[in-house]
Amino acid sequence: MKKSIFITGLFFFVSSLISCNKNNLTDNLSSQITTQQKNANINKSDVPVVVLDRFNQLYSSTNVKGWDLVDGNYLASFTFNGNSMSVLFAATGFVIETTTEILESQLPKSCTDYCAKYYVGREIKFAYKTIDALGRVFYKVEIDKTLLLFDAQGSFVRIIV
Repeated sequence: MKKSIFITGLFFFVSSLISCNKNNLTDNLSSQITTQQKNANINKSDVPVVVLDRFNQLYSSTNVKGWDLVDGNYLASFTFNGNSMSVLFAATGFVIETTTEILESQLPKSCTDYCAKYYVGREIKFAYKTIDALGRVFYKVEIDKTLLLFDAQGSFVRIIV
């Protein structure tokens, strides 16, 4: 049963890849990265079984600290191998993105250079590495309640919040 649900979800994802051009898919996934600020805490009982099953497949020995509903998707926050993480799932159990908190020293130098230049005297509160459904890497940096998005090379993309 789990395999058929996964295969069905994979089929719909592949179909969407085929039916829309790459730029639209890229824009849709990038917009998912920017929407994580619209959270609403929910109970585990409100999370679809397929999402819970998928989480348990990926992180079997981990307990979720909290679930949030983000624009119709399900965000699990947890600690895995000593790292604070979150995974954003579609209602089908498909992983949209995985985010891991990292140290400032793990950011590309161009990220920290940008922050030093445009946020003089302010410190980086949090840094995150995000991998989306296409395997693309992004970095998020929080400075004074401002969340900045950088690409895999550390080039500034935009302010999220």
